[in-house]
Amino acid sequence: MSKLPPVLFVFVGLGLFGGWKFMRDIPSTGSSEILVSGERSLSATGLSPAKNEAITAFMNKDWTRAAEKFGQSLQSNSNDPESAIYRQNALIAQQESIGIVTVVPMSTNPNVANEILRGVAMGQIEINQNGGIGGKKLKVYIADDANEAKQAASIAQLVITKPDILAVVGSNASSPSLAAAKVYQQAGMVMVSPTSATPELSGFGNYIFRTVPPAEVTARKLAEYGFKVAKKTKTAICVDETSPDNAAFGNSYRAELLALGGSVIPTKCKLGRSDFSASAEMEAIIKSGADSILIAPHIERLPQATDLIRANRQRLVLFGSQSMNTNVTLELGGKESVGMALPALWHPALSEAQRFARQMEKLWGGKVNWRSATAYDAIIAINAGGKTCVREADMGAAHNCLARQLRSPSFGLVGSGQSLRFNGKGDRDMEAIIIKVAGQGVNRSFQLQSSSPAVAAKPELK
Repeated sequence: MSKLPPVLFVFVGLGLFGGWKFMRDIPSTGSSEILVSGERSLSATGLSPAKNEAITAFMNKDWTRAAEKFGQSLQSNSNDPESAIYRQNALIAQQESIGIVTVVPMSTNPNVANEILRGVAMGQIEINQNGGIGGKKLKVYIADDANEAKQAASIAQLVITKPDILAVVGSNASSPSLAAAKVYQQAGMVMVSPTSATPELSGFGNYIFRTVPPAEVTARKLAEYGFKVAKKTKTAICVDETSPDNAAFGNSYRAELLALGGSVIPTKCKLGRSDFSASAEMEAIIKSGADSILIAPHIERLPQATDLIRANRQRLVLFGSQSMNTNVTLELGGKESVGMALPALWHPALSEAQRFARQMEKLWGGKVNWRSATAYDAIIAINAGGKTCVREADMGAAHNCLARQLRSPSFGLVGSGQSLRFNGKGDRDMEAIIIKVAGQGVNRSFQLQSSSPAVAAKPELK
């Protein structure tokens, strides 16, 4: 099992960004190049000899050897969800199966992509161990949309032509989720986003769901915490307006803070600007009289957000949007990130989340974060809703059946923590919690804030 320090995973991912950015711009024409199930790796990191052998065997349809070699690869690198998914696909290759596509930003944000894939892999393993979806084993395809709307829409156009796919888990960011949702809704295929919080997905269509609530839910929780607990009443807001969910988060936070009696300090700070200067922006905010700052970046602009954290030098109290709930914040923000408060939807210290957290830690060799949890919830929701639907005469009828099942008032289950139920708009009904950055060095982590002493989590996997 790999014991590399978390910081190494962060910088490997960031360091290889340029090469993968070039690679993703090369057009792909074949569906096997876009939807992969074991024929090649999407990972930016080097492949082990065992994984290379496994991929070759998979391409040659030597399923037994492929499963064996993917298993060997996992023994040396247990936190690789791609290998776990490919191994499952090899094990069930000669059985009747049904497909789910998972769309992740592997080329631009491998850390986030792997967080999502760990939840998907866990769900696939459990489902197949229990007989599959309605008696059909679950095959998982992976696609890389680079967190880009155009790429997500192109993937969607391909997915809707595949006769064996029941549903889609994705995308990660809100812009690609919205672009893909248009295609899936028109084609009548279920899409479940595990992470997009943009209000624009609410009520988008009867085939569109997500396992997180809209941004206003988490923004309201954080504003209440900032005003009532942290006692900070003059907040500067720095958002990335190119990110629909973070722009909505900032607007909702502003409205809630004003309603509580606080004030929002005017600022020109916008994380999406090409000429963004963290030091200049922070000095201007300090001079404005603010006692706190809310930072809400697009997931692809975490480095700019952590530049702002370091430029603050612990002078203002830090608040962040849910996109900052990742180890990148801890590593790149360093000691200056300590004390930053964020809203969250899942944490391993929650009593109702501990069973799932233990299972994930056993499987992957370390703690996982909320994206793994909500991705797992997306997979098991599709499984629960689709059990009877896969017996329909054709896939179109199965898609329609699944959408009806997920929207049914009687649908509900316990997933990674909180209960899983969708409202009439396709959103998940759930409450947010507050976490804070605490600790030093490699022990720095997100801690759950509650009436009892905060419980520290181990560093998350990358």
